[in-house]
Amino acid sequence: MDGSKQQAVTEEEANTISDIQEQVVMPEQFEPTFTLISAALPPTMCTTEFQSTRNSFEEALHAVLKIAVLPAALIQQAIKGMMYFQARELHKGTQDNPSEELIEKITSILDSRLRGSGSSSGELTLFMLSELKSSKEFGPKSFQEVLRQATVATWSAFEVLAGDLVAPVLNQKPVLVKELLAIKTFASIKSLPIDTLVEHGFDLSTSIGDWLIAQPQYRIDGLYTIKELWTALASGASGVIDKINRPELRQLYLRRNLITHRRCRIDKQYVTQRIDNFRVGEMLQINSSDLLMYLRVVAEAGGAILKQANLLCNRS
Repeated sequence: MDGSKQQAVTEEEANTISDIQEQVVMPEQFEPTFTLISAALPPTMCTTEFQSTRNSFEEALHAVLKIAVLPAALIQQAIKGMMYFQARELHKGTQDNPSEELIEKITSILDSRLRGSGSSSGELTLFMLSELKSSKEFGPKSFQEVLRQATVATWSAFEVLAGDLVAPVLNQKPVLVKELLAIKTFASIKSLPIDTLVEHGFDLSTSIGDWLIAQPQYRIDGLYTIKELWTALASGASGVIDKINRPELRQLYLRRNLITHRRCRIDKQYVTQRIDNFRVGEMLQINSSDLLMYLRVVAEAGGAILKQANLLCNRS
């Protein structure tokens, strides 16, 4: 085959490449998303406890991204290793490491053998991913499972952040407890048991948040509780409310529930939410673009909550 000519990609090959790109986060998508996550968060917080919570949230989202990109990254590294050792074979007899030019030559040889002349190492990665997808041992379900579990972990990172910030915020500003009384879940706070007051020496001014989150009836989980709670604590601040009310965040929450409780099988309750076009009985499919979007939306919503926590902490 003439190496100077590009071999046209067939329609079937193009469809395979498109299918793989929808199911796997590619290495070239890693750095922009990694940077975007960090940029959405305030770099510094008003206390060391707040800073620790912020850092844990950032690390959790970065970890999700690393896991999602791992299948393609491992194959890409394997290709680089294969190129390196073949370059060493061509370079045998010398003590020098193979040059970049030689590795590029090997890259061209391998691409030509597997994908036709002129193909890139990125296409070689896609080719090997497509081979992995068609294998009996792994198959397409493996790629879906990575995206599903990464989706669940993305929601969990947000839910943990939204809950973990409540105690230190209320400990810093106990007067904010009154903002929670309008929420049905927290209405009973106004009737504190006398034993609780005695236990704390009739002074909860610096520990009301710790006491609240320790009570099972005030458990902070689920999108709707988080919405009510942070809408109250934000006192109508549009930056927080707008980010928490985004339809993409709601979709993430509902899909997380479907993955966790229904193993991705669409049920009537999910369909009635009208967030997409799936039908009852179908299996939920998560695309790589979905996951990258969820990471962005969660980073922005979490960043808004962190900024609001800073404002509350610094407010006199």
